[in-house]
Amino acid sequence: MPRKRKREEHENLERWLVSYADFITLLFAFFVVMYSISSVNEGKYRIVSDTVASAFNKDRALDMESVDGVPADGDPVILSTDVAGGDSITDMPFQQRVDKLAKEQIDDMADKVEESMRDLILGDNVNVSRSGDWINVQIKSEMLFVSGSAELNDEAYPVLEELADILRDHTNPMQVEGFTDNVPISNYIYPSNWELSAARAASVVHLFEQEGINPARMAAIGYSQYRPIASNDSPDGRRKNRRIELLILADKSQAEKMLNEEGGGRLEPDSMPPRSLRQEER
Repeated sequence: MPRKRKREEHENLERWLVSYADFITLLFAFFVVMYSISSVNEGKYRIVSDTVASAFNKDRALDMESVDGVPADGDPVILSTDVAGGDSITDMPFQQRVDKLAKEQIDDMADKVEESMRDLILGDNVNVSRSGDWINVQIKSEMLFVSGSAELNDEAYPVLEELADILRDHTNPMQVEGFTDNVPISNYIYPSNWELSAARAASVVHLFEQEGINPARMAAIGYSQYRPIASNDSPDGRRKNRRIELLILADKSQAEKMLNEEGGGRLEPDSMPPRSLRQEER
């Protein structure tokens, strides 16, 4: 009896349609989700739009019924971009008001110092320089001290007392700085120029304290021979290097206090400007 021949099964060539249908379904779902995310909520959009428009328009001085900048009565509106006068401190942000007031105070003090020291400035014994943050009063040591000593001479008292009269009623921090030339000194009182420069600065501070200036405002600093302003190779250069400098710093904390008392708001006091900033400008 002959065997039955096993029927061959043909390969199904359309199986890919199942995977393709799944892919199309997922792709359709993806685009539906993306469309739903990107659609604009008109109600929310209108609320945001109206809020932004209100914020930008509330301070305008234009008539909202006008068109293209021309009011209903036909007269054109002229908008000025200039700040009126530019001098009104109340129109500035609080920080700028503090800076402006502190600068005005330091400039006023510098004017008084220059006026009182006019003859000495003309005689090249005193030099006054300034910026918005400090005043630097430079006095040659020969006007203030006995040679090789930190003892004030008779000529020093009227000069320093006149400065004290200007500075006494202010609160500005001050640094009194002593400088020497490079000629060595060595004795039992001043073993080196370090001691001499520091002692000379301290002598000026002591006199200012006796004249009623708050000692908490002051610092005495000695720089020895290491901050020359001229060459030490000539007598004239060494004479320039032997000096006392009075650095008066702007008091922004006092300016802030004054503005706060006038109802100008609250701001944390600024820190005292570093000396290095002034030295770069010297």
